[in-house]
Amino acid sequence: MYFDVPPVLEVGHNGTGLALIFDRARQQRIDVGTGAQPSLDLTRFTIAAWIRITESDTEERNWEIAEKDYAYWLNVRNGHDSPRTAYRLRCGAIINGVQRSVDSDLQVPHDGTWVHVAGTFNGSFLRVYINGARRGSLAVAGQVTKNDYPLAVGANNKPFEFPEDPFHNWMTGAMDDFRLYRRALTGAEIKALAKQ
Repeated sequence: MYFDVPPVLEVGHNGTGLALIFDRARQQRIDVGTGAQPSLDLTRFTIAAWIRITESDTEERNWEIAEKDYAYWLNVRNGHDSPRTAYRLRCGAIINGVQRSVDSDLQVPHDGTWVHVAGTFNGSFLRVYINGARRGSLAVAGQVTKNDYPLAVGANNKPFEFPEDPFHNWMTGAMDDFRLYRRALTGAEIKALAKQ
C-alpha cells in the first residue's frame, strides 16, 4: 500500500479509531499494489467502507471509493442532468467484456454525515447497500475482467486512457474501515458491518 502524500487522520465513524481524510485539492489516494497483482483479480467481490463526503457540487463528478480500472469499482456519482442521478452510490464491473453497473435508489448524504456503503457482485447480481440496506440490484451473470492495473482507493485510476496522469475523480471527505472481500457478502453480513 502506497500513499502518494502523507495521510491526514481524524477520529473514525464511531468516535474511536482513526479515519483517513481525502482532499481533492491535494489529490490524495492510496495505491494498493502496482503492476500485476493476481490477488486483486476478483471474480466475486464486496467493496465496503464508511465514508463522509464533505463536498457538494453542481457539476458532474464522481467521489471514488475504490476502483481497479476496467475490472470493478464503487463510487458516489453526481449526474448533473437530473436530481434522480445526483449523489447515487454506484457499483460496477466489466463483466464478460461489457461495462455493467447499478445505482442506488436514494442519495448518499454529502453534508459531512458518516454513512456505510457497500457494493457486491456474486456472479449473478450487482448490488449496492447504504447503511446496511440494499438500495439497488442488477441481474448480470459472468466473469469480471482480469488485468494488470492497480487498485486505487480514494480516486480512480485509468492508466490505459491517461498514461501521463491516470488518476481522477478524487474523494473529498473521510473514509474509515475500508474492506475488500473476494466474495459477495450476504445482506445480513453487510447489515452487521453497518452496525459496527
